[in-house]
Amino acid sequence: MGTNLLFAAMSAYLLVYYTNYAHVNAAVISLNMGSMFYYLAYVCGKPQSVAVVGMILSMPMLFLIPLSKPVIAKTGMKNGLIGGILLMTLGRVVVGLGGSTSLMAVYIGSVIFAVGCSTQWCSYPLLCNTVEYGEWQNGYRQEGLIMSVNSFGSKCGTALGTAFCGWILAWAGYNGAAEVQTASALTGITIVYVVLPIVLNILCVIILSFYKLEKQYPTIVKELEERHQKEK
Repeated sequence: MGTNLLFAAMSAYLLVYYTNYAHVNAAVISLNMGSMFYYLAYVCGKPQSVAVVGMILSMPMLFLIPLSKPVIAKTGMKNGLIGGILLMTLGRVVVGLGGSTSLMAVYIGSVIFAVGCSTQWCSYPLLCNTVEYGEWQNGYRQEGLIMSVNSFGSKCGTALGTAFCGWILAWAGYNGAAEVQTASALTGITIVYVVLPIVLNILCVIILSFYKLEKQYPTIVKELEERHQKEK
C-alpha cells in the first residue's frame, strides 16, 4: 500500500487532475448550489425564482451533453473542458454585470453556466488516462487508488465549498432571521455566488493547462501494448 501511494504521488498528471477536479471544481459546484437561494432571495429579492434557475442549470444537461460530443471530438477533451470552464466563468460574469436588479441577467448567466457544465464529463476520461500513464511510468496500474483519491478529493472540495459559503456569510454579517439583510451581508452573498466561483474557475483553467497527457496518451498506449506482447 505504501509503495502504491508513493507511485501515485509521483504521477504529475494525477496530481494535476486531483488538485483541479477533486477539490476546486467540486468547490465551485458546491458554492453554486449552496449560495443560489441567498443570492436570488436577498440580492435579487426573488426567492420564487430558485426553482426556475435550478431547472435552467440542470435540465439542459439532458441534450447538451450528447450535443457536446462532436465538438469535443474536434477540440479534444482538455480543450473542451477548459472551454466549458471559461463558459461557466462567463456565466457568472454576466450575472455580476447584470447587477442585483436584473433577474434576466441571472437567467442568461445560468444558461451560459449550464452550457459550460455540459463538457465536464471530459474530466472522467482524462482521469482514467492516468491509469495507463502510471503503468507506463512505474509499471503499476492503480485504478482503485486513483478512483479513491478522486472520490476523496471530490468530497473534500464539496465540504470546503459549503464551508466557505458559511464562513463568508458569517463574516459579512448575514442574519437568517432578518427579512432584509445589511449591505455587507449582500456583498458577502455576491462574493460567494459570483466572485468566488469566477476566481476558482480561473484557478481550474490554470491548473488544467499543465495537463499534457492527452497528446502523449496514444504513444503511451502503443508502448504498453508492445511491452505486454514482449511479456507473453
